[in-house]
Amino acid sequence: MAAVVIIAAFIALFAFRALRAEGADVVVTADGEEILRVPLDEDLEQDIVTDLGRNHLSIRGGTVRVTEADCPDLICVRAYSGGISHDGETIICLPHRLIVSVEGGEEADVDAVAGQPAEAGARERKV
Repeated sequence: MAAVVIIAAFIALFAFRALRAEGADVVVTADGEEILRVPLDEDLEQDIVTDLGRNHLSIRGGTVRVTEADCPDLICVRAYSGGISHDGETIICLPHRLIVSVEGGEEADVDAVAGQPAEAGARERKV
């Protein structure tokens, strides 16, 4: 019985990810110029190399992440370690002037002030 529940949960998770990524693109810009555009639902491992440095882009299961970079602070790797998958979300590497964003698809429900899901931000601000 437990195995059936676990299998059903995995099927639901994969179906949710497929629906969430439908119609979305990953757009990579370097120094303000678009250098790559690929569908979010297409798995890809890609090094993005510019005059300012290297970032490794990973798209898997409808989520995009920067998994490696040669910048000094690695904020693009650590701060977005869970990846992004919704319209309007971005990963930014300031030293390399690189922006990875999701365009199209489902919008994220994010509290603009708290920078987290709207429901979580609302709970934290209650007094």
